[in-house]
Amino acid sequence: MNRILLVDDNKDVHRLLSALLKRHFGEQHFHQTFAHSGQEALKILETEVFDLIICDVEMSEGDGPFLLDELEKVNSKTPFIFFTSSPRDLPSKLKGSLKAVISKAHPKKLVTEIEKLLEIKSEHG
Repeated sequence: MNRILLVDDNKDVHRLLSALLKRHFGEQHFHQTFAHSGQEALKILETEVFDLIICDVEMSEGDGPFLLDELEKVNSKTPFIFFTSSPRDLPSKLKGSLKAVISKAHPKKLVTEIEKLLEIKSEHG
């Protein structure tokens, strides 16, 4: 079972991502954990290991770039995706654990990236 950490300060986005994962991959493939900020995600990551992190960019109490920087400091190899409505000020090149920057307006691209990174297939092809 793949463990995914979803980091976003908007509860509606948590629900959207949860529904998207269930619809495309089924409940048996994922265990989801939610964090509402980069700081909360760091606390969770002190005791838990994940196969993928999907993170918003703009959040209070530690935004997405802050979280990615902190993970890079400890050489995290966990694939990291920015899923955002505002891709401003993000790196133009993917490096380290940052594997994708995907607009919230294109959730199907997120599904495709998850398939690639976790080597699983969507149930809806």
